[in-house]
Amino acid sequence: MGIRVLFWNIENFRGDDPVRTRAAADHIREFEPHIVGFSEIGSKRAIRNLMMEQLSDFDFGITDGIQAIELMAGWRRGLFEQALYTQRREFKAGSDGQRPGALLSVKHNGNFINFLFLHTDSGRGKRDYENRREMFSKIPKLQSKLNEIEESQSKFVILGDLNTMGRDALPGEEAVSSEAEITGLSRYMARNDMTLHVKSHRTTFLQYYPNGSIQFNSDLDHVIASDVTPLKDFDGGSKVRVRGWNDLNTDAERIDWTETLSDHASVEIELDV
Repeated sequence: MGIRVLFWNIENFRGDDPVRTRAAADHIREFEPHIVGFSEIGSKRAIRNLMMEQLSDFDFGITDGIQAIELMAGWRRGLFEQALYTQRREFKAGSDGQRPGALLSVKHNGNFINFLFLHTDSGRGKRDYENRREMFSKIPKLQSKLNEIEESQSKFVILGDLNTMGRDALPGEEAVSSEAEITGLSRYMARNDMTLHVKSHRTTFLQYYPNGSIQFNSDLDHVIASDVTPLKDFDGGSKVRVRGWNDLNTDAERIDWTETLSDHASVEIELDV
């Protein structure tokens, strides 16, 4: 059995709009995931209306703290031999209000597979950029800990809104583009036996002007996996599928999707295990 995993920044989801809640659940169920991860869960009502009512066949864990929005992980009830959910507070780099990482480890066919859901600092300022770099540096360290526990190279996948938007220019230093930040992250992970995987659609975030025209779209949501983690190819050969506003044909349709659901598309993978 392949394990299907979906991550989605669900954009300050508060669960108080039943139309949006049902539409979000329909988008999730269309992929038939076994594991889900969400960022920007904004209220207890969202947990109740999405996870307890719409996705009632999932168990779940949620981050908590002084941050305004949370990360949540869910796993299909009864599917795995064992499931362990923990918060990784080392990913609260540089800010008490930053979300911790949400780590879900599931046992399947006698072996553990680890999924870390992240939502890093947003912004192009020096502090935002440096906080992201510090958070990224903690990924190989966690990988090493998992390797020690399992006494082998662990299957480890990171899915999240990594906010790879670069950095503004500083005195005496040129700006860092989004592309340069992503390239640097890819090279850093490769040195640590991990891969930042190419997606079926490069950009995942869409912003529009009040007049209804597209302002920009950005490459923010990513999947990183240890090199021993077997990911299946989707149609087109990509191991990460982006699904949402990018599937629509016109700007009007894309904007309507973002207004109804989220300004982020979901990212999806399937493990060949």
